Amino acid sequence: MDQPHVVEVADRRGSAVAEGVEAPLSFVDSLALNGHYAWSKTLQVQTAKCFLLNGLIFLGSIYLFEYLLRPSLSFFTTWFAVVSWLDMILTCAYQILWVYPIYCLSFFLNAIWYQKVADHAYCLREGKSANAHISFDRLVNRITDEVYRTLLFFNYLVFVSCIYTLPLIGPLASFVYTSWIAAFYSFE
Repeated sequence: MDQPHVVEVADRRGSAVAEGVEAPLSFVDSLALNGHYAWSKTLQVQTAKCFLLNGLIFLGSIYLFEYLLRPSLSFFTTWFAVVSWLDMILTCAYQILWVYPIYCLSFFLNAIWYQKVADHAYCLREGKSANAHISFDRLVNRITDEVYRTLLFFNYLVFVSCIYTLPLIGPLASFVYTSWIAAFYSFE
């Protein structure tokens, strides 16, 4: 995948688009363009940010809690008869004070970072910027939308956690509601 081949494919595609005809790319040409665009600095930076936040911080903290902190505390609390309610309090505090805020922050930041990737992809495809001018009103509207979306999903997560504690039907109802949230999120 050398640079002249990628430029040749882009030029061929650009001339076809300029003529008003969308020329389909071959599989090899498509791979060449995708490989070339994947080395874009914007995509690398946004991907690294998403991996750091979602992979290391968010999932790493869950892993540490579930497989290190929680078993360690249960080992020390086995001498007391209060293990079950202490574990429940610790888990709820961890969920409310750490997981949900990190999830909301992750949701908010990922929306911003993915928008940068989409804008960059649009710029690469069309040759012009999607957002040439970002006004103050547009920025305020975007922040407002993201805050609303974050609070909405935070409420959904709290509700799912509460439903899960219901006897007998809790886990199934929680699964159905979580599926509904995922469907909403994917179409949103």
